[in-house]
Amino acid sequence: MILRIIMYIGFAFLSIFLLNYFELANIEFTIINVLIAVGSLIALNILYSIFTRFLRVLVFAFVFLPVIGLIVYYVYAYFTGQSVDLASLAVW
Repeated sequence: MILRIIMYIGFAFLSIFLLNYFELANIEFTIINVLIAVGSLIALNILYSIFTRFLRVLVFAFVFLPVIGLIVYYVYAYFTGQSVDLASLAVW
């Protein structure tokens, strides 16, 4: 736990240094700025862990299910003899 806190503080100093080095922002090395950088790094870590857990659900919902729906549509159109019209599937 202590090592993780030291690592976050080190990454905060590194991020402030790199922002100053590449002249993206002029940030001073104060305690408040370092604490803000540490807090933002912790928030990014939490968001990363949340999104990687739900990414499987999003891929299933937005990639796998539509592909299965298109396959079912093609099979239905083949067996009923209808022509496949993908433009009619568009919602806009």
